[in-house]
Amino acid sequence: MLFISALAIGMITGLQNVTTEVPTTDSDVVSTTEDMGLLEPTKLSPPVSDLVNVTIHDRPAMWDVYLHHCPKWRPINHIFFQVANICFLLSFLAPHTATGLIWLRVALILGCAFSGMWAWSVECYLDAVLWNSAFIVINFVYFAVQFYLMRPIKFHKDIEEVSDSLKC
Repeated sequence: MLFISALAIGMITGLQNVTTEVPTTDSDVVSTTEDMGLLEPTKLSPPVSDLVNVTIHDRPAMWDVYLHHCPKWRPINHIFFQVANICFLLSFLAPHTATGLIWLRVALILGCAFSGMWAWSVECYLDAVLWNSAFIVINFVYFAVQFYLMRPIKFHKDIEEVSDSLKC
């Protein structure tokens, strides 16, 4: 849904034909064109009152905005971030069995723990630490319930003998 919203906003802003003239100096033009990755500086010409001829300004295609919006990528994140996402990937690969649910919860707990450690020690995001702590508690409760339901139920030998004798 978020992707569709971003795509719709990009299409709407890409279809708008609004140009505003901002007074700049030559030094401003050079610094902004280097940041934006333009080939050469462009300046807007003053409007002409010609009713027959229409000037069409070249604008980048909509997809160029999306494909080249990060001219310089940041380096990859810390190892805690990578391990957390690997644990999330493994949790999504859990089978639909009782042991698969245990696997799912353990992988989610480990993923949230590593994500919280990354948020705490590398990025210092208190909200991410709190959210991941809440997810750890929730997943641990579900893990404990599933582990309790998987326990083998054993009766005393006398009760087992009575039930065996009733079957015959």
